[in-house]
Amino acid sequence: MAIRLDYLVFYIGNLSYGFDYVYTKRINGHAFYLRRLPQSEITDVADENFDFYNPHFSEDLHTPFNWKYDEKFTDLTRIWDHYSDVALGFIEDWADDYRAPADPNSDQNVEWGIRFHSPNLKGEQLIYGVNAYP
Repeated sequence: MAIRLDYLVFYIGNLSYGFDYVYTKRINGHAFYLRRLPQSEITDVADENFDFYNPHFSEDLHTPFNWKYDEKFTDLTRIWDHYSDVALGFIEDWADDYRAPADPNSDQNVEWGIRFHSPNLKGEQLIYGVNAYP
């Protein structure tokens, strides 16, 4: 597949318990995976300042290390192209939304969604669901 992701965000949960978020992003020549548990701050993945990397992998020896990685993340730089292929291949035939009947008890509902962007696609893409999955 020739399409490469700029980012992909997956979230799942509900308004009663909160949402788990998984952020994956490629930016400035490196890529990362970061998970946020329910009740954690929700971040705008498209924000240029939302960036995590390991300064020990700096390729420019003349640039001082930017010690901007005080959170647990996984470096995906070396496998980003493969990750993009697998992720996009997995979701390429999904519909835009998957809605099933909602339970009157909001604790029983499960909402989820995937947001992603690629330079090859028009704008940000969103696939979401409530109590239904592809």
